[in-house]
Amino acid sequence: MVNEITFHPVYHALNRRLMVMGLERRLLFGIVTLGTMTYAAMGTLLGGVLTTVSLYGLARWGTRRDPQYFEILARTSGLPARYDPMTFEPVPVVIVHRDGDA
Repeated sequence: MVNEITFHPVYHALNRRLMVMGLERRLLFGIVTLGTMTYAAMGTLLGGVLTTVSLYGLARWGTRRDPQYFEILARTSGLPARYDPMTFEPVPVVIVHRDGDA
């Protein structure tokens, strides 16, 4: 009884990412937010629209090229950098002897 294999159905919609206009919704929200901030900072609608359209095109191209790229980039941005032995710079150490100490 313990070794019996049981199967549980998992619906495809649970494993699929939520896409809006061909991009993941968080990425699209960030692009629209940056476009809105550009519009507010520059005071021109054209600047905000151009920023939004150019970032949307770049993100759409990146999503078509590698759908996991932006997710991996977002997850690794908060991780600490790994130690690289090729960038090691030795620290000079000076040993000072006091009088009477050998």
